[in-house]
Amino acid sequence: MQEKKSLIFQGISSTIIIVMLLAAAVSYNGKLFGTKTSELLKFKPKEDTQIPIEQLLEAGYDNYKLDKVSDGIWNLVNSQGEEQGKVITSISFSKKVYGYAGTIPMLIFINSENIIEKIHLLDNYETPRFIRSVVNGGIVEQWIGKNINEALAHKNPDFVSGATMSSDAINISVRRSLLALQECNQSAFSVIGEWNSKTWAALLVIMSGVFMAFYTKHKKLRVLQMVINTVVLGFYCGQFISISLIVGWLGNGVNLIAKISLVLMVILALIMPMLFNKKQFYCMWLCPFGSAQELAGKLTKTKWNIPTGVAKYLKHTRKVILVLLFALMWLGVGFDIANYEPFAAFLFGHAGAIVTVIAILSIVLSLFVSRPWCRFVCPTGQLLRWCQRITK
Repeated sequence: MQEKKSLIFQGISSTIIIVMLLAAAVSYNGKLFGTKTSELLKFKPKEDTQIPIEQLLEAGYDNYKLDKVSDGIWNLVNSQGEEQGKVITSISFSKKVYGYAGTIPMLIFINSENIIEKIHLLDNYETPRFIRSVVNGGIVEQWIGKNINEALAHKNPDFVSGATMSSDAINISVRRSLLALQECNQSAFSVIGEWNSKTWAALLVIMSGVFMAFYTKHKKLRVLQMVINTVVLGFYCGQFISISLIVGWLGNGVNLIAKISLVLMVILALIMPMLFNKKQFYCMWLCPFGSAQELAGKLTKTKWNIPTGVAKYLKHTRKVILVLLFALMWLGVGFDIANYEPFAAFLFGHAGAIVTVIAILSIVLSLFVSRPWCRFVCPTGQLLRWCQRITK
């Protein structure tokens, strides 16, 4: 009876925590699943796609006005009343195209000769250093100077290795905007054709992780899965679950088909423990950083004995960290510390110095302490664990 009461209490408390997360995400983003806070209680929220004059000024177009052609497309008119080309707001045609944490809206300027003249990124929820490195890597510049037909025929390479979710979102948004200008429509499932090799590789690794969790406990096969997680999911695909990702999805929504591998990770992270008693499935069988720590731990037999008193407090630290993050979201300050989760260290050239140091320190400690980041710090792992307890 006492055990049953404890499980009920855990379920109720975990549910409260998840509600707190939703409230914190709304407070931080001002939106829930892409709907503005002010419109959440309205039956049919209406999205305003009008381009503010301030955005034109930011893009360097002074003394211009806009004449609407259709939703999301305007004629760009100078002060003499002469049409200079067109402006497209990408969000009108790529509402379900997401980068890592949300949509990446932009203004696309097409001159009178149908040449792409400028692409101006607007405010977004991507990690600032990631989006800067993506732009500096040439993702935007590759489109400039091409006419519409050349641009649509252009095969978009991964200019920036690793941060492909942001770069893919920019490429896809530009293509869809140009297609809209040519009055071309895409079906809801056309994004399947936009899956790249990294998406397919991630799906294969995820399926392998499910198989391993169910059908084998062979130590060598588990080591192989850890290596695949680290190399493929981590370094090659750069795909992992993080607090920033979850908050971005809660605020901006997610295209379930376009982000199928990440969505599948989240679903499996929740249902495998609930339905199949595979405790901490994501953390133990898929997380690339957890796998990297476990592999590091196998390199040495020398392990530190953490004093019982210290271990007693350490097991609560990640709970405190996650609650602190919630509080910072409610206050609207400091949530950027969530970007210091070490997962981003897999993305060479994009992780900041602090993230890299945290990642290296965690791996070094893993030589002497089993998965230290996972056990004592990781707010993402704690959030997943609370979610898993809701139905218990």
